[in-house]
Amino acid sequence: MMKMVKMNLFGSAGIRGIVGKEINEDFSRKIGNTLTKYVKSKGKDEIFLGMDTRISSKALKKSLISGLGLKIYDCEIIPTPVLGFVCKEFEKYGIMITASHNPKEYNGFKIFNDKGISFYEKEQENFENIFRDIKKRNLESKIEKFNALEFYENRIIKNCFKKINICSNFLIDFSNGAATSLISLFERINQDIKFINYKPNGFLQKPEPTEKSLEKTIKYMKNKKIDFCMAFDGDGDRVVFIDKFGYIPPIDSCGVFARERCLKRKNKKISTNIEVSKKIEELVNGVGGKISKTRVGDVAITHNMLEIGGETAIEQCGHLFSRESIPGPDPIYSSLWLLKEIKDTRKIRKISEKTKKFYFRKQSIPCKNKTKIEKKVIEKLTEYAVKRNLNYETTDGIRIDWKDAFLLIRKSGTEDVIRITAEADREKKANDLIQFGCETIV
Repeated sequence: MMKMVKMNLFGSAGIRGIVGKEINEDFSRKIGNTLTKYVKSKGKDEIFLGMDTRISSKALKKSLISGLGLKIYDCEIIPTPVLGFVCKEFEKYGIMITASHNPKEYNGFKIFNDKGISFYEKEQENFENIFRDIKKRNLESKIEKFNALEFYENRIIKNCFKKINICSNFLIDFSNGAATSLISLFERINQDIKFINYKPNGFLQKPEPTEKSLEKTIKYMKNKKIDFCMAFDGDGDRVVFIDKFGYIPPIDSCGVFARERCLKRKNKKISTNIEVSKKIEELVNGVGGKISKTRVGDVAITHNMLEIGGETAIEQCGHLFSRESIPGPDPIYSSLWLLKEIKDTRKIRKISEKTKKFYFRKQSIPCKNKTKIEKKVIEKLTEYAVKRNLNYETTDGIRIDWKDAFLLIRKSGTEDVIRITAEADREKKANDLIQFGCETIV
């Protein structure tokens, strides 16, 4: 019988850590050894390999390959969704060297199964059991270059988007990350698109697309009179939108995407996580959609979507899921689908503004013993909610709902922090809930 161990490699979105500490060349080689044994145990001997543009990715790739005893199809720099796509289409396993939107000092690995889905609970458990016992050693691999981007482009354009009529002043910000490799795809769709931050630079700027990190892009748009912009994160699995009025919060764009999918497709089931905004709920419920909540993390949402038989999912950090592409976040396909359906980019802000205004706030508290603290918080807030006859959920941390507000406290799956999320129809109430959350942790 297989010995069970506590999972500690995988967070909510793969394996991540600070380079030189948790993530180093020996660790990378051992990941390669473990993946080799895992893949061979499934009767396979080939994998796809991709990476983002982080400075540390090349060295980790070299050490990872030294630990792989498989035939490797090297896709080089590609967005994470593209790796998932080729894994699904060719029914092969894959590994992406990336820490997605994490700061530049981080890196890590995201492993895909032969259905194009990131490793989840049972797969993670089995992988960690192998990792614990395996001894590091160098292995021989056969390496073949594979143009995953060309394959993805041809499939996406041929089957979905030959041309999209978009506003004339359209911009894409690639954040100098893995999405820089997508220029040819967007040029084939529309030659009038403009590009910025399209040279890989090892993430000298912040790889997470937020209103603050995109200040220069917003200023550039105003100076150049750009009507609309799509901005990707470091590994190309998140997207945010900016129009001529400024940054569009991902809550709004994700909500509009989910709403349009409910309107244009027969399947009205929408998967998301426990952090979902009441604004998104309003947008989806207003067109007959039904939301299913699960734990934070794209892989948890993917499995929820598959379990309920849905075709659409969102994570309001900018993850957009369209099952016909891959069973995971693919903002490349999904954002193009949205633009094709709404035809006018101005509709994204207009549709969102028709719903009630909510104030969304987040705060992170550094915490080394986050599991222990989270347990105490859940006990304390469960008692609080029961006494006041409030609805609460403990799917991931604890979420308490009022009519026009909610509070969520949960441990992070990627960093040593406790995350507090609050939302309310009044700004002061949202801020007060954040303060209440901080006091609860202390």
